[in-house]
Amino acid sequence: MAQTDTETAASATPVSFQLTPPEVITPVPAESAPAAVPLAADTAQAVDAQVARFIDALMTENVHSTEFKAK
Repeated sequence: MAQTDTETAASATPVSFQLTPPEVITPVPAESAPAAVPLAADTAQAVDAQVARFIDALMTENVHSTEFKAK
């Protein structure tokens, strides 16, 4: 199979960049995760309350319903 001029030029051109994979991320230990992002006590309580409301609402839905999927 004959090479075209474009293929020949491309194979003769040196690579000007090199892709490198990202560094491996070290997992955060579960014990230190809560302190990783400090929140004020009232903010933490508000977040906990919001999560509790979401879980309560989710638990009352049929897992096959569109409402469940929407949540």
